[in-house]
Amino acid sequence: MLDLFNKILGAGHFPLSWSEGVIVPVFKKKDPCDVHNYRGITLVSCLSKIFTSEINKRLNYWVENDDILSDDQYCFRKGRTTVDAIFVLKAFIDTILSEKGRLFCAFVDMTHAFDTVYLNGLWLKLFKTGVYCKMLLKYVFSSEIMC
Repeated sequence: MLDLFNKILGAGHFPLSWSEGVIVPVFKKKDPCDVHNYRGITLVSCLSKIFTSEINKRLNYWVENDDILSDDQYCFRKGRTTVDAIFVLKAFIDTILSEKGRLFCAFVDMTHAFDTVYLNGLWLKLFKTGVYCKMLLKYVFSSEIMC
């Protein structure tokens, strides 16, 4: 597998068949007749899962050890949860109120944010942050996005 993964990285081409998957609806709760009570789980190749898992581990190690992300970033980080973010917000609110200050808050519903990510901008941001590889360069410097 190591030789295969290194060849993929060296060639800069993710196998198209590894991008294909079968979406299976999984019931969440409440009324099973309501389609909103299901979420899709995509079943993909085991090799694809292993490969992307290793890339994810390397990226996580890099962002944590090279201090790439802000301390205010809680999502998708090991050892951080939304409960931590709520605790920080509550402490901030308590501090402002105890000093008789004024506080304005805005909350944004990010429910479908992932579906609307501008992928070309994401690839460019990764490149500018220091993520370099042949696959990423194909996305950054071409108008074609291969998802």
